Order: sequence, then C-alpha cells, then structure tokens
Amino acid sequence: MASLINIFVPIAILLKDAELLIKSNRLYVYAKPVGANQKVPVLLDTADEKLFKAQNRVNVFITAEPFDKKQHQSFYNDNFFTYAIEVKGGRSTNEELEMLSLRVIAKEPDKRIKAFINKLQKSLKQNDAYGMGIGPGNYHSKIFYHRQEVKGKTLWNDFERKITPVVIPD
Repeated sequence: MASLINIFVPIAILLKDAELLIKSNRLYVYAKPVGANQKVPVLLDTADEKLFKAQNRVNVFITAEPFDKKQHQSFYNDNFFTYAIEVKGGRSTNEELEMLSLRVIAKEPDKRIKAFINKLQKSLKQNDAYGMGIGPGNYHSKIFYHRQEVKGKTLWNDFERKITPVVIPD
C-alpha cells in the first residue's frame, strides 16, 4: 500500500482531477490557511482557486469521517488520525511550482483511506495528463508530475527552501 504520493501539480488541479474519486469513496476535504485566525477548518466542496494562491500556505486534509473540532481538536488526534490523509504543498505561480505530497498519517489507516490512496496512485499511472519519474537516477522514479503544469516552470520540492530546482527529463 502506498502511504506517500508526491506530485508536481497545483493543489487545485489535483483536487479537481481527483474529485470523482473523492466523492465515490465518500471522503471529505478540509482546508485551513496556515496562520489564519479561523480556528475551524473549512469543508471544501470544490477546489477554491482563491484559497490556493501561491502566497498562501494551506493545510489540506482528506478524511473518511467528518471532522468535528469540538470532539477531535486536531486531524492528528488519537481518535481521528486513522481517518486522514495530510496534503502539503502544491503552490504555483506562473514561473514556479511546488511539489505536492499526500501522506497517510496512520500506519494502519481506515479501509476507505487505504482504498483511496491506492486508487489515486493507480489513476495517476493510467492518466495521460501525468508523467512519472524526475531527475537523474532511480531515486525519484516514483514521483508524478502534471505534464501541462510543469511546462516552462521551475520546480521546487518546497517554496520555503529553494536550494536546487527539480529537473524532469525530456
């Protein structure tokens, strides 16, 4: 079972591409801008382009159960983390793109979380809009990228630590 998927794609595009898969697995998507005064994460129905601007760092979680702030306090809470996938990164500008990571939080996640992450990985492999394998060598062979979104952009693992850009072979 995959527990981590890395993709060079803006977060709004991934959520749009995975929308049918999310709905068919009866999952929920929550977002909370980092540093925002709002204490309760927002339940997303669709990807809000304004929320996912490059200057905004947004914590996104895909969950198998509805999140109740009063009951759980956090997505990492002992009674809730088995139902959650953490989504980080995916910020984009006209010139740059940050890697997006989906990470299953629990070692033994809920069966809908397991099924979703496996189906997502399979659908990325089969979708012609996505390629797989970046940089030299075999180390990054399992990283996906959205073919259209990476064109003409500098790719970074993290916008906060721009040390060496990522290269996708031709």
